[in-house]
Amino acid sequence: MRLRVLVVLALSGLILLPIQVKAQDKKSDDKTWPYLGSAGKGVDERRPLFLIESERLEKALNVSNPLAVTRCIPTEQGCIVWLHSQDFFSEWKGYMDTSVLRPDVIMHHYPHALVDRHYRSTGTYVFYLLKHNVFYLSGDCAMGHGDVVAGPFAGDPRLVLKKLADDPDAVAELGMLLVPFQIHDATDEAWPAIPGSGIDIGKLERAQGVVNPLALDRCRASSDQCVMNMEDFSSTRKNKSGKETSVLRPGVIAHYYPGLRQQYVFYLPTQNIFYVAGFNPELRRILSGPFAGDPRLVLKKLTAAAMAK
Repeated sequence: MRLRVLVVLALSGLILLPIQVKAQDKKSDDKTWPYLGSAGKGVDERRPLFLIESERLEKALNVSNPLAVTRCIPTEQGCIVWLHSQDFFSEWKGYMDTSVLRPDVIMHHYPHALVDRHYRSTGTYVFYLLKHNVFYLSGDCAMGHGDVVAGPFAGDPRLVLKKLADDPDAVAELGMLLVPFQIHDATDEAWPAIPGSGIDIGKLERAQGVVNPLALDRCRASSDQCVMNMEDFSSTRKNKSGKETSVLRPGVIAHYYPGLRQQYVFYLPTQNIFYVAGFNPELRRILSGPFAGDPRLVLKKLTAAAMAK
């Protein structure tokens, strides 16, 4: 009987303990961290990149130098600590994924997340200092200069970032286009890979009888003479703070094919038509369409025909 009581007490103690991530845990599939896009190791430019806006994060005003870094920038207001990514490691081996973290630091990598459109080359690394309940954001934009570590920000990043991702105003970057994150966060495997030369516009079937498909005001008077451009597929919206942002229109599905042509496909499923935007051989950005059908099926058929030759 005594043994049974001890077992019950032991299990109760485990249940009451808060769930924590080990300091050396670098796994991207840790379920305590929120979903911010694909967790693949590398950055895939075809996938939307979740946009972390630093202005929406709370600054940790009472924490100035939790890592006791001696490096700083002298100013009239005093010494401002300048953090490097290496400061979060006890043993630096040239790369974050191979170095040894400090025992008081938890790291998580979001390869498909940006901070104010920075860190495009590596995605975003989150460093959480559990003892101080603050976190930092870091990464590399591959522009040949040292990227600044952002922070400290207040709170547990697992909770803070989840709140950002759950916000209906959350956006992601698809190429240079902003799209609603909650709609475009999942990868649609139905989109086929295309040749490096890009989509051959000349082999697409023109859609007939299409008039002002986006109901643009400037096209209502003379729809036949109205020339559409890539910007027409985005509309301006205000978030809760009143900030205006140009985001992909509701009802439009966008897919991005990076490379020399940097082509976007804009699909209007209710009308079953699509447009293609990108650079032509003279490297001028153009918009072509409308074309008939579901582009995922059309492009898959074209790609299969090209491979068969």
